[in-house]
Amino acid sequence: MGVVDDGQSDIGKVRKIMQSPVDDNLVVFTGTKGINWITEDCGANLRALNSGKRIHEFHFHPKQRTWALAAGWTSCEDFADDEPCEIYKELYATKDMGATWQYMKNYVFDFSWGVTAYSSAHANRGKNHEARIFITHEPDMKGHQRTRERWKQSVHLYYSDDFFKTQKQALDAGNSIVMTNHYMFVAKAVSSETVKIHVSRAEMGFLDFRQARMPKNYHITDHFTVMDTSEKSIFLYISDNKVANPVGNLFVSDGLGYRFTHSLENIIKGNGAVDFETVESLDGTYLANRYDSQHGTGNNRNAGQLREITEDDILAEEASQAEHQRMGSGMSKKQGETHQDTMRGHSQEEIEAFDHKIKSYITHNKGASWELIKAPEKDMKGKHTDCFLEDGCSLHLNMYSNNDQVYAPPYSQESSIGIVMAVGNLGDKLDFERGARKSTFLSRDGGLSWAEVSKIPLIYEFGDHGGLLVAAPNLQSTTQIRYSWNEGKTWQMLKVSDEPIFVDNIIIEPKSTAQQFVIYGSYDNTTENGSFDTKRELGKDVMITLDFAGLHEPRCKGVDKPGKDDSDFELWSPHDDGRHGSNDKCFLGQQVTYIRRKQDSECFNGEDFERQTMRVPCLCTEADYECDMNYILNKAGKCEEIKDTSQRKQTEQEEDCALEGFYSISQGYRKIPGNKCYGGLKLDPKRKACNSFTWFTSLLSSKTFLTLGLLGGILYYGWPIIEAIILILPIPDPKDQIEKVKGMAGAATGFVSSQMQTQPRGPQGISRAEYSSNLESAPDAYIEGDDSDDELGGRDDEDPKSRDFDYDSDEKNDEEKLVDFSAEEPTSELIELSSGKPKAAKNIPKLSGPS
Repeated sequence: MGVVDDGQSDIGKVRKIMQSPVDDNLVVFTGTKGINWITEDCGANLRALNSGKRIHEFHFHPKQRTWALAAGWTSCEDFADDEPCEIYKELYATKDMGATWQYMKNYVFDFSWGVTAYSSAHANRGKNHEARIFITHEPDMKGHQRTRERWKQSVHLYYSDDFFKTQKQALDAGNSIVMTNHYMFVAKAVSSETVKIHVSRAEMGFLDFRQARMPKNYHITDHFTVMDTSEKSIFLYISDNKVANPVGNLFVSDGLGYRFTHSLENIIKGNGAVDFETVESLDGTYLANRYDSQHGTGNNRNAGQLREITEDDILAEEASQAEHQRMGSGMSKKQGETHQDTMRGHSQEEIEAFDHKIKSYITHNKGASWELIKAPEKDMKGKHTDCFLEDGCSLHLNMYSNNDQVYAPPYSQESSIGIVMAVGNLGDKLDFERGARKSTFLSRDGGLSWAEVSKIPLIYEFGDHGGLLVAAPNLQSTTQIRYSWNEGKTWQMLKVSDEPIFVDNIIIEPKSTAQQFVIYGSYDNTTENGSFDTKRELGKDVMITLDFAGLHEPRCKGVDKPGKDDSDFELWSPHDDGRHGSNDKCFLGQQVTYIRRKQDSECFNGEDFERQTMRVPCLCTEADYECDMNYILNKAGKCEEIKDTSQRKQTEQEEDCALEGFYSISQGYRKIPGNKCYGGLKLDPKRKACNSFTWFTSLLSSKTFLTLGLLGGILYYGWPIIEAIILILPIPDPKDQIEKVKGMAGAATGFVSSQMQTQPRGPQGISRAEYSSNLESAPDAYIEGDDSDDELGGRDDEDPKSRDFDYDSDEKNDEEKLVDFSAEEPTSELIELSSGKPKAAKNIPKLSGPS
């Protein structure tokens, strides 16, 4: 590998910035020339990372601060004159953050640490394998390593627990690795064009590979993208390789990660990204853009219904409605190449007809059902929009596909409860026309209702737990930004530059709890030579820091008495509005109430503000279930079985019996992943033992004995005696333990009642539903912190700084925005906001190359 010379002038540009998941002060900058930098004090000092080696890929260890993996490509300079030049990827490891490197393997394709933050704490297969490494590797390859060959059956998945002093094959023909906190996905090559999806779990050291189960053999595809892994369930985009258009299907898994049910069809993918976004601050809420073959009908129900679709169906329908070609497509070069690749053989009219049928949808129940997004009743000037769902009019949001003007995608933050901002338009479709009228919209309730906050597209960022919003135009230059202290109700303008600048982005620390922002972009050097001869030209780069700490009233008070007149806080439940169609205000098996700042309170939350959330478990109802695998929702709203699945069921039963000793009999439904309901209606698949021995051994589990012992103790001694015993035990918080035991007792009682096959004694004529609803009262509410994590609940355990928006099975070299170290020094200003006149502070030091 090449050596970084002290006098080397061509040091390239920064390709990627990575922050350690273990130490926030440890940051690595990877470069385009294989030259890289590292800082261990948050940028105060930089040093070269290479230590004589060119590095092209770099992975921090999830738990060990000084461990890392790095890969680099050889060059002809690495070989002697009498040796043939062979270009291939080599893999190295370091245990001292780059001071020394250990060579491990060549001809490597993908690589990853075989441990995550979750697996370190929950692995149940012997010791914790901190040194486990996975690679995809072709053992017999010679000569140049070709990276553009998509799938090869001669490439296999290997792993090692000793830095490849020894190795084992984990999966034959395993080509591509996608690692998440709970699961690892591997693309197993079937041919040069298709792969099968295999999944393994963190609890088993990522070694228990199982083929993903999906209806209609959708586990065989040309590529897939992991979209979301919260609540230990997975949203997976599967490319529909049977159709030439850039569409696919969205599937969601159960809590085990390998049984998938269909969620949404014809979802759009373009420019390397899927039109799918998570509303980070509300569980189970997602946004997506899809091709709507029923365009114009106003039908927004059963959007996730799986049905057959072929290329001929789409072309026939589009050809009949395609009109004339647009004047100037406005496509970028990259976008044009994407369309040429994904829509080969299609006329321009057919492509445009396809674009004219894209609509935006939202789900509030983790993909169980999708609906069009309701448009605001009035615009920002108070004028009625006259846009109604029954007329086929709704709100449509720009995401990633066909986004040549780089509109900001929908944005939310976990710390900003209910707040979402997005750019889009009202109408019967998402408008891709160049110059189309776009506005910026804001929602305070997780996407149920929206308000227009600007007549132009903005770029935006949140601070102070959502109490401070900052935005700027992203298609035109400006000298000022706008900000809001009342969640978008009113906006104020703030001058940040004497010369117009094009704002590329507004950023803040990862949790969006601070009041300091960084704006970066370029000065506007646009020249005008007549009204039709305007050339946009970017000048020097500029970086401006904004500090809002001195602009507002004192810190918010009254968090302990939300809803009172003298409190700055309110109680808000996203389920009071009936968005889920339930009368008990329950969602995902619980009633959730947030404490958040009142919209009109002129105060700030502070970085150390800890939001409290109250959750009350609910009895299970039909709303807590979705269609099981191999079932779809019919027109009557019931789950019905897909035809011709008997052979599939038999195969899956045999596989389950071989691996677990049990198999499942579906009732057509399964509980929505992450659901916390208890008792009540039981529609989950029934688990059956494959033989008598397995059934008998299952009765001997410690969990069974514990449940029976607890239930027997309560029935025999009575609850007051049990509570008295707990109170005298030497435990730190007996009241907390009492509440836990109450919850266990309620679960045990619910379990026993659910197993009763005869009608319970009571007044004649009472229905089963009425009896279930009165079986027992729900446990008391419990309060949890905003940042707490449950093993089976809450957001993904991954550090938000290191988590990508999605993971793609075939995305090898994503293009990143490049920062040029060798370019002319950018102008850097620090704007301090106080009660007085803002003034510029001294320049921020420019990041320089290694000395």
